[in-house]
Amino acid sequence: MTASIGIWAQGDPTGESVLYRWEADQQTGFVTFEVPTRKIRPADGNGQSIGDLVFDPAEGEPSGTAVGVNRPLFNQVSSPSCAHIGVPALPVTFLIVPSRGLLGRSVRYDLLPLSYA
Repeated sequence: MTASIGIWAQGDPTGESVLYRWEADQQTGFVTFEVPTRKIRPADGNGQSIGDLVFDPAEGEPSGTAVGVNRPLFNQVSSPSCAHIGVPALPVTFLIVPSRGLLGRSVRYDLLPLSYA
């Protein structure tokens, strides 16, 4: 389980699709955030989607597949991000940290914005 995830925008954070880089537990990757739909997809460093894996906040869970993508980590990156990104403004950098549940078990991850566009 990841202790925290650092996420920051790469390039222009004001477009229709924003590329974010994430780092957690000596792993790194990218996701794109589609501003109009609030969907998050795994991506390469150039912003190209990997497979058809997508987190749609309307569905509340990811669907599709993407070869080489750590799905549990993608879920940790995308779930709290969709809940908060774009409201009231698009964060440029933020952390995702676990919220502790009963008996010290992590039950969810919360987003902590650090800076905005």
